[in-house]
Amino acid sequence: MPREKNVRPDQALRETEEAAYHAFREWPVLLVQRQKELEARQIVPAPAPASPVSPAENENKEGSKP
Repeated sequence: MPREKNVRPDQALRETEEAAYHAFREWPVLLVQRQKELEARQIVPAPAPASPVSPAENENKEGSKP
């Protein structure tokens, strides 16, 4: 039988937390890189709306369309 590795019980959790930490730290860099790629292709993402539309306002707009 193969011998089992001597692994601490929380090893998997520690590895997951470490990977999540590095992904969190790299996220702003990835966003800047993606923005530069889009600008190079002359594709600029649409700006986010200033205020979200409530469902009631959305129904009013849909009802007024012919």
